[in-house]
Amino acid sequence: MAGMTQVALSDIDRSIAAAAGFIADARSPDGLWRDFHTLAGESCDWVSSFVAFNVGDCGLLRDIVRDTLPAILRRQRPSGGWAYNERVPTDCDSTAWVVLALTASTVWKPSLVLRALAFLTRHSTDGGFATYAAEDGIEEFIGASADQTEGWRSDHLCVTAVTARALLQNGFRNDERVRTAITALTHAQGDDGTWRSYWWAGHAYATAQTLRALAAARALPVDTWRHATEGLLRLQHDDGGFGDDGTEPHAFATSMSLTALLTRPDPACDKAIDYAASWLLTSQRGGSWGGFPILRIPSPMAIDATAGEYSVDRLGTGVTVRDEKHIFTTAACLAALTEYRTATLGRR
Repeated sequence: MAGMTQVALSDIDRSIAAAAGFIADARSPDGLWRDFHTLAGESCDWVSSFVAFNVGDCGLLRDIVRDTLPAILRRQRPSGGWAYNERVPTDCDSTAWVVLALTASTVWKPSLVLRALAFLTRHSTDGGFATYAAEDGIEEFIGASADQTEGWRSDHLCVTAVTARALLQNGFRNDERVRTAITALTHAQGDDGTWRSYWWAGHAYATAQTLRALAAARALPVDTWRHATEGLLRLQHDDGGFGDDGTEPHAFATSMSLTALLTRPDPACDKAIDYAASWLLTSQRGGSWGGFPILRIPSPMAIDATAGEYSVDRLGTGVTVRDEKHIFTTAACLAALTEYRTATLGRR
């Protein structure tokens, strides 16, 4: 890694173009993207909004994203929220990603966004934001009592970070619920400098989303940033890739780690950033990345999602699931490389 130089712009552009082509071709006829095979089926609302937000800055996909947003808007529920898919009750995380996707666009019906923002605030807790609230009806959907869904109805760092960011981008900077969430995120930084996720295996996703939320709140002091970057850099493999909790390097962890390190300019991270970008370019296949078990589905009762064993690619709970269509991870990698391209131009 010591001799690594910046990735050639031509190589970045070829990779971005190939990924954009893959994302465009992967869209369903109804204008949505679908990925992750679970007991509840494939996700469409959540996956589509994540993809739309993350590829929105790629000029090659702006028209496609613009066409996708109305399809997402039409799926809003009466409560103001969106869900994993049409079968599953509404949740805070899916709705937050929709709001983020809409932030970069001109919404033809602003009342939809206002209802969504109200939905998000109703998921506020003393420690952040919960994935599900009582109004969502997750208990009825899975046939469980309220005490059997305590884990899913608790606040989660990964959900809190995305929700706080969505609210911050819509004028909630001085809102007490957002301030509570930002404080909770700050205090949740681990001894190793990273943050842990509930719905995702490992630390990369939660660390990236938390750093972005803290930066948006102007609440990312130098010591917090330095602790986070030092923790991430210790986890980078010699080939430039990142794994999660001791796994081999994989594209999702690498894209999230790269996104985290790009949160603010820092010369101390430049070599690691270049090496991570290079790893993504060399690991791309057919325009895409993905296929690693990344989505964690804990038991509804589990408060601590890191406890216990998880099966891979089994239906139900207590499992980790891969994005078998590679859409989700490819969108994350495309976003990271697009941002890397912009950032590296300033260093050339």
